[in-house]
Amino acid sequence: MPAGTFTEPVTMAVSEYALSSAPTTQGVVSASFLANAYLINTQGQEPQSGISVTITLPYNPALAPSNPTTANMALSYYNGSQWVVLTPIAVNTTNDTVTVVTNHFSWWAVVLRQNTPTPAPASPAGNDFQLYPNPARGTQVNIYVPGQGGPGNLKVEIFTIGFRRAQEATISNVVPGASIDLELRDKAGVTLSNGLYYVVVTTPEGERFILKLLVLH
Repeated sequence: MPAGTFTEPVTMAVSEYALSSAPTTQGVVSASFLANAYLINTQGQEPQSGISVTITLPYNPALAPSNPTTANMALSYYNGSQWVVLTPIAVNTTNDTVTVVTNHFSWWAVVLRQNTPTPAPASPAGNDFQLYPNPARGTQVNIYVPGQGGPGNLKVEIFTIGFRRAQEATISNVVPGASIDLELRDKAGVTLSNGLYYVVVTTPEGERFILKLLVLH
């Protein structure tokens, strides 16, 4: 953590728990846990706006692939309602650790992606949300979250070209710079059929971004 991370003195406690004691694993439908979960308790205090911290957690090499990389390994945090998967900046196969840059403290765990994601755009536009891969050929798509500042809640809706709302979800405590996994299923849990869809993202400030998504199975 850099100096000045918090605006006031904070007592931080880092505790390791078995997965059975961690919050429900709802939300991590495309990944499996590789170690115990860690609770980083900062008494509800988050880093100041624009300040990032680095979190490094160990994983169980016996559960990892033979050549773990940032493409198949990730860190996930619990946002109060579900686990959100973030793409790491480094996987250390010597020390068996995964590292991510964030500005959020809560429950964290190392996870293995069950489906290797398409890498995020190399130079995403500073204020633009992006969907990738697009066209989407599987059962999920990733949303790149731009911007600066602290975590916030995002509302994500998927509409058909006939403007029928197929899915609606609110994702809490999303950190700018994160990559969020979005399942391509309707409200009944049925995989979306081939075709063109509109993904509408509403920010905590009420701004709406409309993205086009082509689904090809």
